[in-house]
Amino acid sequence: MTDRTTEDEPDRRALADEGDVAIEIARLARLSTIEYERDRKTGAERMGVRIPILDRLVEGERARLGLSGGAPDGKQGHAVSFPEPEPWPEPVDGASLLNGIAAAIRQHVVLADHARDITALWTLHTYLIDRFLVSPRLGISSPTKGCGKTLLLDVLSRLVARPLPTTNVTPAAIFRVVEAHHPTLLIDEADTFLYDNDELRGVLNGNRKGSTVLRTGGDDHEPRAFAIYSACAIALIGRLPDTLNDRSAHVELKRRLPSEQADPFRPDRADHLDELARKAVRWTKDNAVRVGEADPEMPDGIINRAADNLRPLLAIADAAGGEWAQRARKAAEASRSADDHDASRLELLLGDIRDVFKEIEMSSADLVKGLVAIEGRPWAELGKSRKPLTQNGLARMLKPLAIGPDKIGPETKRPVQARLVQGRLRSLFAASGGFRTGHPDRTR
Repeated sequence: MTDRTTEDEPDRRALADEGDVAIEIARLARLSTIEYERDRKTGAERMGVRIPILDRLVEGERARLGLSGGAPDGKQGHAVSFPEPEPWPEPVDGASLLNGIAAAIRQHVVLADHARDITALWTLHTYLIDRFLVSPRLGISSPTKGCGKTLLLDVLSRLVARPLPTTNVTPAAIFRVVEAHHPTLLIDEADTFLYDNDELRGVLNGNRKGSTVLRTGGDDHEPRAFAIYSACAIALIGRLPDTLNDRSAHVELKRRLPSEQADPFRPDRADHLDELARKAVRWTKDNAVRVGEADPEMPDGIINRAADNLRPLLAIADAAGGEWAQRARKAAEASRSADDHDASRLELLLGDIRDVFKEIEMSSADLVKGLVAIEGRPWAELGKSRKPLTQNGLARMLKPLAIGPDKIGPETKRPVQARLVQGRLRSLFAASGGFRTGHPDRTR
């Protein structure tokens, strides 16, 4: 007799110590799905554990090793996991921490000072959302692609609590992952799927503590409540839908100019961000009660939902000390001014479209020509370049309102030419009585 086993026969000897167990788990994690299925029962017996426990241990080891090819349980995709930064060993100064986060964000992303400071404060709030009634969404927007939205989310993924980046998501995925893990959602490319998904917008609107959705489950269809309260950043081209826009702190990005400096972001060279995350864990743990009990003074004119959104950020700024109480309120004022400017510009555009749009159908080219011709309006000279409004520019401005291009002319002879749908425009003006026409609705 010999203790040796052949290659075709699994080793059934019990493992002597924890070191041997760790080696065995690492070996099992590297097996293919079929190989693991053959070895899992014997492996569990050797370790003296149940098979489900071994499956979880192997799944965790696979995640740690960054291995792909399916989970040991045979499910599609791979398990969701999160970094758990070790708290900084010494007490952390709040103002210095915020200075470091703001500087690190600006090191990689070109953005306005007020947007930088709002993002830094929002980053710390992700560690403290259980202390607040409202968690403001971070709305990261730009007029076009290539402005750094994905880059900013990449940086945030190393700074926020329990980051979960995604470029597409369903309502069910959100409420299940929030219920199970309470992550910080980092949603990119939202303009490709958010506008036409009412259910998804409804789930993302749940930014008040205790927000849930109700679903039935099981054979008896038992009603169950799923939590949807979680920190969330949403990046998109254009403007957030109104209900989300009202629940957000806003960061608007523009294309970087050649004269503007920023360091490339390299995930393998982001230790400085990991250090800030560790300091964030320590500071928020030490100051959670003080921040949660704070009732910060609001800038003049900020009330209702805008105040709800701002309260967590100001509470953190006041607790951090230094110049941050002043910086936070200055950033809030600058952000509000930008939002008011955008809203006023859009209202002005809709009013001028109402005056120019006289037919059932009108090509975008003719509509733009009519807008540019209006004296005293900004459409003839827009932006730093002072160039007139274009068809593409008009489409970008109207995209948040779900007004888009279509074909014009007889049904059987419609050229590929853009038009704006009058029925959609009329619905926008109906409340004020400012849009009147005898034509029936013609919506997309």
